[in-house]
Amino acid sequence: LSRYAPIEVTSLADKLTQYNHTDGNRPYDKSKGIDLFELDLIGTLPSEIGRLHKLEYLSLGNNVKLIGSLPTEIGNLASLTHLTFGECSFRNQIPTEVGRLSELVVFQGDDNKLQSFPDELFMLKNLEILSLKKNIINQTLPSNIGFASNLKILDLSINLNLAGTIPTEVGFLTNIQKLSLETTHISGSLPIELSLLTDLVTIDLKKTWMVGTIPTELSFLRNLQLFRLSGQGRFRVHGTIPTELGTLPRLRLIEISKTHVTGQIPTEFSDLSNLMIFHLHTNRLSGTLPPALSKLTMVTELLVHRNEHNGTIPVEYGALESAKLIWMDGNNLSGTMPESVCQLPLMRDLAADCAEVSCLCCTSCCIDEVSETCHPYLPASSQQITNRVKEVEDFDANHVHDAMQDGIIAAINNAFGGSNEDDDWL
Repeated sequence: LSRYAPIEVTSLADKLTQYNHTDGNRPYDKSKGIDLFELDLIGTLPSEIGRLHKLEYLSLGNNVKLIGSLPTEIGNLASLTHLTFGECSFRNQIPTEVGRLSELVVFQGDDNKLQSFPDELFMLKNLEILSLKKNIINQTLPSNIGFASNLKILDLSINLNLAGTIPTEVGFLTNIQKLSLETTHISGSLPIELSLLTDLVTIDLKKTWMVGTIPTELSFLRNLQLFRLSGQGRFRVHGTIPTELGTLPRLRLIEISKTHVTGQIPTEFSDLSNLMIFHLHTNRLSGTLPPALSKLTMVTELLVHRNEHNGTIPVEYGALESAKLIWMDGNNLSGTMPESVCQLPLMRDLAADCAEVSCLCCTSCCIDEVSETCHPYLPASSQQITNRVKEVEDFDANHVHDAMQDGIIAAINNAFGGSNEDDDWL
């Protein structure tokens, strides 16, 4: 098929369905797998697709001219285990008929224009991967979410109108490894039932509208490797950061930013020996910076800017041998940047407040009153100010995220029979 592009979907439907009876040709209704990935398909998915009763694998991804709604007849594919249609242009609602796909393991429709999904999706007992990120979904999470007991990945991120709270029934998803609701309108408190999901590797609640406090019980998640939580507008998490999070043995990325959390950075965080990304910026944290954080020798990014920290910068931070970015501006720090920090071998960006901290080695010099604006640090006699907006919320942790998803990737490879057309959606 790759020799003929673009392909009209209606003519493709004729090809797929004209051999419904055995007449010397292979009957297409007995096909088990169809891969139409990135074939520049044009048009709508024909209802005749529902005649392929033996179909187990259907890949439609990366066909941006594939439009319209998913046909209701897709519910007739009783043997279907894998349905992937990322980066197409499907619209409207996912039909409730998908609830009849009792064998479905993977349902992936990222980067379309879908407006809603049916509650029936969560009644599929074999479903392991449900990913619908980058759509325009406008609804709430259903209360029957817990019925999808085999779910390993739930990714509904970057759906700005996905609203409501995280149902307490999420606690029944005992096999889940990744929960991503980043960049949504999800609100309410973090349900304590999350602590029951001991297989969790990733919790991503960045750019949500969460309120309340961070449950200390999250320390039960011994497999957790990525935890991101940041607020929007006036809706922010408050309270203190639980010291118990410092006991998570596999944690590699922690981001708690743009919240109203107060108190000090827990010294217990110095025990997170696998931590690579440390983002506790744009909060209301206070007190001195803990010298014990110098034990985090794998950390590449230490961002604690826009808080209320005081005192001096610990000389012990010169032991952060993997550090590439350290941002400490927008605080009440004073004194001189330790020479040991200046000599860190991999440092690319070191930011502090110009007026309060003497730092000839800083790459960025910031002003408290306008901490979003920094300029390259140059000697005063030749200083040329260049505005540089530092938008930490756009930090892309994919390089860390990919490195720590061994368990999830293994599950996905098993689900796809050892291969996958595109891992980016994970």
